[in-house]
Amino acid sequence: MIGSELPYTRLKGLKERSFGMFEGESEDLNPSWQNGYDDMFPNFGGETSDEVMLRLKKTCIEIMEQADHQKVLAVSHAGSSYHFLRNWLDDETISQIFKDGGFPNCCIVKYEYQEGEFTFVDVIRPDFSNL
Repeated sequence: MIGSELPYTRLKGLKERSFGMFEGESEDLNPSWQNGYDDMFPNFGGETSDEVMLRLKKTCIEIMEQADHQKVLAVSHAGSSYHFLRNWLDDETISQIFKDGGFPNCCIVKYEYQEGEFTFVDVIRPDFSNL
C-alpha cells in the first residue's frame, strides 16, 4: 500500500463522541429529538456535546504546540469535527456550512492555527460522482 510506511499516532482525544453503555449498539437507538444526544447518552456514561467540543479543542491545540507541527492531518468523525468547529465559529456560520453540504464522508476541514486559536478556512467536499 502506498504511504503505509508514513508514521502516525492514534490519539483518543480525536475519537468520536462516547456513547457510554450504548457504544457499538444499533443506530436505531439514537435519540431523534432536539438535544437528544445530550439528554440521553450522558446518563449512561457518554459525553455531552460540550465535553466533545472541549476534548477536541484541547487535543488539537496539544498537537499543534508540538515542535515541527506546522502542517498536520488529523482524522476524526463528522460529529467530532462539527463539535470542534463549534469552538471557533458562531451558530449562524456553522448553519450556513451545513446548508452548503456539511461534512460528507472523506471531507477535509481546513484550519489555520496561531497561538492557541484555530481559524476556519474551508470545507473541501469530495466529488465521487465520477466513480
